[in-house]
Amino acid sequence: MNYSIFDGHNDVLFRLFLKNKINAHEDFLLGDNEGHLDLPRMEEVDFRGGFFAIYVPSPEAEVSTSDKPIRYDDMEKDEYSLPLPDLIGSDQALPIVIRKISLLSQIEKHSQGKVKICLSGSDLEKSFQQRSLSILMHIEGQSVLMIIFII
Repeated sequence: MNYSIFDGHNDVLFRLFLKNKINAHEDFLLGDNEGHLDLPRMEEVDFRGGFFAIYVPSPEAEVSTSDKPIRYDDMEKDEYSLPLPDLIGSDQALPIVIRKISLLSQIEKHSQGKVKICLSGSDLEKSFQQRSLSILMHIEGQSVLMIIFII
């Protein structure tokens, strides 16, 4: 029996974002063997798509070269209690979100049809039929926004 993989969450964009280079999309498309996922390895195991997280790190975390939070050692303990970071203003978050969406766009644009950003159910269905890697954008923490707009 053959199985296809659809991932509920991955941090590919954060890893590429940390590279801080214009052609980071190429590392994903050509395969850089860093992190858990890149396109060649995904194709090898019939990875069909997933939610690509758009994550905005807290400014005080000073995340620049690692995807590990500053207090990562504390979080590896059996129990821990850490204060929540300050809220991130849209003036700080929006450029990061736009840059990560741009990374996704570059991946799709340069993938020769192998990658499709899906913005609707019909996009997802069509992408599956075409055997493209189906990408759904997921902005971490946005579920709170959905609740605010629904109410």
